[in-house]
Amino acid sequence: MQTKTKLLGAFLLSLSLSLVFLLSAGSALAKKNSKPRIFHGTVFSIDQENNHLVILRDKTSQNFTVSYSPSLLYRSSGGRAQEIELNVGDKLKVKGVLQTDSTITAKKITDQSIKRKFLIGFMDSVNDENDTLDLQVKNRLYLVNIEEFTDLLYRYDTLGNGRTRTKVKGIVNTNTKKLYKTEYIIMWSK
Repeated sequence: MQTKTKLLGAFLLSLSLSLVFLLSAGSALAKKNSKPRIFHGTVFSIDQENNHLVILRDKTSQNFTVSYSPSLLYRSSGGRAQEIELNVGDKLKVKGVLQTDSTITAKKITDQSIKRKFLIGFMDSVNDENDTLDLQVKNRLYLVNIEEFTDLLYRYDTLGNGRTRTKVKGIVNTNTKKLYKTEYIIMWSK
């Protein structure tokens, strides 16, 4: 009888130890899955009221819903972005945790379509009502916002051929072809 009790006690002890091991391994797996990963994708839809956006992953063509806080948005040049700068079709790099329901809780969102740069091209037209101008750069047409803090410099036209070469510097969304927060516009004849 004592041997049966000893065997039963040993069995229960080994069962409880294996259960403790499985529970600790399960929490280690949960910690492993909660590590942030990098997801690249294109914005499919934006819900600014609920702070959700849907991205279409480039490699797998899967849709993921990303929940975010507006303070986690960045431009590719490193500065903070605002929610109104996000557009459908923008390329995003999302650092976040993939949840079990296939949603991503974002830790940082970088909009790779928003860049701070300068462009050189020919001015096509000026819209005084909207304070914008159209800039032809190679085969692309950019819409440039002229804002109250934008510095304008015009070099005198000595050639008189009517083509105005233009250099602008600001923040460009390469997806929508819009340049905003324009720092300066320099125009000269070419």
